[in-house]
Amino acid sequence: MARKQKFLAEDPAEDVTMPLTDPVEKPVMAREQILALLGAIEDAHDLCLMCIGLFCGPRASEALGLQWKCWTGEALMPHGTAYEGQFYKERLKTKASKAPIPVPEPIRPVIEAWRALCTDTSPEALMFPTFGRGERTGQAVPRDGKNFLRWRIRPVSRKLGIPDRLVTFQVMRRTMGTDMQNHGTLKDTQGALRHASTTTTGNVYVQTLDANVARAVNSRAVAVLEGSSLDEKLGLKGRNIRPAPEETVEAQIAI
Repeated sequence: MARKQKFLAEDPAEDVTMPLTDPVEKPVMAREQILALLGAIEDAHDLCLMCIGLFCGPRASEALGLQWKCWTGEALMPHGTAYEGQFYKERLKTKASKAPIPVPEPIRPVIEAWRALCTDTSPEALMFPTFGRGERTGQAVPRDGKNFLRWRIRPVSRKLGIPDRLVTFQVMRRTMGTDMQNHGTLKDTQGALRHASTTTTGNVYVQTLDANVARAVNSRAVAVLEGSSLDEKLGLKGRNIRPAPEETVEAQIAI
């Protein structure tokens, strides 16, 4: 630019050779790894959060900032994000990030099973809280994504021989985007991941796109979970669950 504007007579970098760089690795999880990991998780809270990460593809900050008012029964409507244990109301990465996150039909019972056990399911309550410390002792606060994976999930995945580099929310999101190529169009993938996309021209097109996104997300989840025992895990118990009458517990186990 300086040479173009006549500030320099010659390009001082003309003889500079750009160094060779290795391509950036972009790993994904295999179907067998996904099924093995979900099958080994024994906590209802952890299972629900991982299912949302693996089959809905939210960013880590979006998943950890989910509140119960986000859950519509068919989709998750983001109302904020969480980062390093802090909740940021209505702060999302882009305008496209405010779009609903489609939840595949096989994952909806997992969310409902966790809601039946969660201690606080009021609209403003976090779906995946932890307990605050220091000045926030006694408060429900957002989880730190790295700590959740480090202490809750990786001890399980390591026993299965799954490398730590595959157990991240970014890899889960990339895996979903990669798999979606076999279950929908590129537009469907963009819609599911809520990336910025080309300008739409009318409400009818947007409605059609939403329906296609839901079908594509559903198709991918069904294909991955085919033959798995996820339904058998809906009676899991875990941490931070509400005390329930004996008959309620029996009913939950019978689901």
